[in-house]
Amino acid sequence: SRGVIFQPFINFQSNISENLMLNAGLHYLSYTYNKTNSIEPRISFDYKLNPKNHLSFAYGLHSQLQLPQTYFSVSSLTDFDLNFNKAHHFVLSNRQQLKNNSYIKTELYYQKIFNVPVSTRNKSYSVLNATEYFNEFNLNSRGTGENYGIEITYQQYLEKGFYTLINGTLYNSTYKGSDLVKRNTRFNGRHIFNLTIGKEFTKSKNRIYGLNARIVWLGGFYETPINEAQSQIQGKTVYDTEKAFTIKQKDFFRPDLRVYFKKSKSKYSRTWSVDIQNVANYQNVGFSYYDTFLKKIVVKNQLGMIPILSYRWEF
Repeated sequence: SRGVIFQPFINFQSNISENLMLNAGLHYLSYTYNKTNSIEPRISFDYKLNPKNHLSFAYGLHSQLQLPQTYFSVSSLTDFDLNFNKAHHFVLSNRQQLKNNSYIKTELYYQKIFNVPVSTRNKSYSVLNATEYFNEFNLNSRGTGENYGIEITYQQYLEKGFYTLINGTLYNSTYKGSDLVKRNTRFNGRHIFNLTIGKEFTKSKNRIYGLNARIVWLGGFYETPINEAQSQIQGKTVYDTEKAFTIKQKDFFRPDLRVYFKKSKSKYSRTWSVDIQNVANYQNVGFSYYDTFLKKIVVKNQLGMIPILSYRWEF
């Protein structure tokens, strides 16, 4: 089966007053495969408190197409009538321009998610937790979810060869399956921290050396407990779905380092770089599974340190 996606939109912008700007629009999403469509209003206001301080509020109804494997289940071959995931988005933000070519931005956000595919057979199942796996159940679009949090960002653009970006988020992410029990989503790590910092050294007019580092620190995601006894009997990983996403993994931590040299000509530039991802070789948890050979539950880690040498030629 084939489907075509249409996404026309209109947008309107107006200065209501000297300090207040209105931005409004209407977005339409249509998927011809199963004849689903969505009309989505969006609006935002930006108020200038002073030349360097803006306060804004935005609302939008947003839709998301299901992953291809969601429309096809093992049991029924197709869940043809599934709708889009939909969410009401609310964002209140403040942006303060600072000295030294930098700014700080604070955002409060709330998302109310609905029309989420869930299963009446596995009552804790929700597409909000799906990864790359095919689902094994008939689905209906009766699930819900909720996300809210605060995000603070500080950024200094390139100034005297130095730049930095710091971002921190505290959030909560929950969902309800067909049993209407509120649970953590798989991705409810509760906090995110990102730091990028770098320095460029100009040796001559067309030669630049650079060094930058990046640190990512995420709260651990949630896993569903494995029923070891049933896994041994059935010869595969069997999850205790009544206790879905009740086990929190260790926090994710990854420092990256990059060194580069850029040489520019009038018509092209060349860049040599060495990137070392996870330079500390930190062992981050990927997932757990039941190993039928070892006859026990095994924790699988993500990749460790990855060095990458690259050469780029830009015209």
